[in-house]
Amino acid sequence: MSYQASINKGHRQEPLFINVLGMVLLGLMSFGYILFKRDFAEIHIILPIYNGLPFFVGEMLWVACFMLAGVKLFFFRQDLLKKYWVWLALYGTWLLIKVVLGLWHCGPLALRHAALFYYPLFFAFSFLFYDHRLFNRQIVCGFLCLLVINFILRRYDTYWTLSLLALGGVLVLSFSSSFFRLLWGLALVCAVPYFTLFSTARMMIVANGVSFLILLSGLWAFLSKNKKYRGAAVAILILVCIPLAHRSYVMLPPARIFVTPSEVIRAFNGYEQSLREIKVKIPLQEEPHNEVTAPVILYVPEEKNVVTAEKSPSVVLIESSKAFQEWQSVNNIIFRLFIWRDMLVEWCQKKPLFGFDFGHPLRSISLERLHWAESEWGRDGWIEPHNSFLNIFYRAGIVGVFIIMVIFGTGIRFLQNAFHKRSWPLLFLSIIIWSWLVAANFLLILEMPYTAIPFWSIFGMSVAYAVNYGQADEKSSEGKVT
Repeated sequence: MSYQASINKGHRQEPLFINVLGMVLLGLMSFGYILFKRDFAEIHIILPIYNGLPFFVGEMLWVACFMLAGVKLFFFRQDLLKKYWVWLALYGTWLLIKVVLGLWHCGPLALRHAALFYYPLFFAFSFLFYDHRLFNRQIVCGFLCLLVINFILRRYDTYWTLSLLALGGVLVLSFSSSFFRLLWGLALVCAVPYFTLFSTARMMIVANGVSFLILLSGLWAFLSKNKKYRGAAVAILILVCIPLAHRSYVMLPPARIFVTPSEVIRAFNGYEQSLREIKVKIPLQEEPHNEVTAPVILYVPEEKNVVTAEKSPSVVLIESSKAFQEWQSVNNIIFRLFIWRDMLVEWCQKKPLFGFDFGHPLRSISLERLHWAESEWGRDGWIEPHNSFLNIFYRAGIVGVFIIMVIFGTGIRFLQNAFHKRSWPLLFLSIIIWSWLVAANFLLILEMPYTAIPFWSIFGMSVAYAVNYGQADEKSSEGKVT
């Protein structure tokens, strides 16, 4: 789509520096999170309120982007403001009320929970700042150079391996020159540390698996309907398979053990029996430091039975390393199941239509009675839910259900658009989006700034790219740069 075409739709052309500044801020900060994760996210200053409230770099970025977005909307994109101001006002008013009530009832912890709901505005920021004029050949080459160096040095958070590879694929396909496509394509696929796709957390292995299914589905759909893509698809598969053939790239680390549903069910029932035998009840109002004297049933997969221990399963010595890894895998799953079950039980008991207050501590009575994760809830007084979407529902109630529907609806619509247009760039961007949407079901993805801010920024920019792609002339619809 030519930029002039969008100008003719009823708004003035804003100065390029607004988009440049917004994209540079989002790009650099997101790259900082991917490279340095917690160390970067914890950069902050102390505000002289609430006895010294930390103001983190992610919130600084949010304020800067909010101000830039306000300038752009009020002075240059009034068409968007008129179209969406009601929804923005409703969401902003609801969020402000939740924050104020949370601060009043629970204190500064409310701001931590509020981040789950103001981080999605980075989607709007990146959508608003996206400008295809910023992606000329020199800038795209610079981005690809950074990606290749990043893959070679392997100093980044490896959760992002597949996402960075897919993003690199979009950049490679943006070249109109076959030479540049081949050159950077070879550099990219040879530099990627493919073993990090498997040497990672189980939730990311599952997310990567879903992404590969999307990729394979796209290959099948594109090859069966468009002959001109067959050569490119075969070349991509060969280039990916060559490094994968190397032994060091396909060795799965022994710690990543998957277990069957029957094993999880059997172990869960064993722990449930243990909980029923515990006579000591821990009221939610009390501090979580009660002693539990009843025996706790522990799952030992090698012996296919249960044993008892007085405390946490960590006191049990299992000699077989494989059995210990399987035992850890089962308990990791049950750990989450107990949290999710206790969240839903609490919600059903108290029925907060608009969710619990921001700052309301989530307590898992099952974990406390089993003495699990004591280092976390014993220190903080609460446990994290390890499921971003369930957390949205827990904190926002019916509003949260609507938010979840919008998120997945946008993701599904984006994926449908990629298949409908048979677009490789849109397919690669779909892989990024759905990889993190799947991972968010098992970890704090949308709550933590080092995953939430890069994800929402890429998501918003992807939708903006899709809008431009959909309105582009057929001859330039592959997103080529000049």
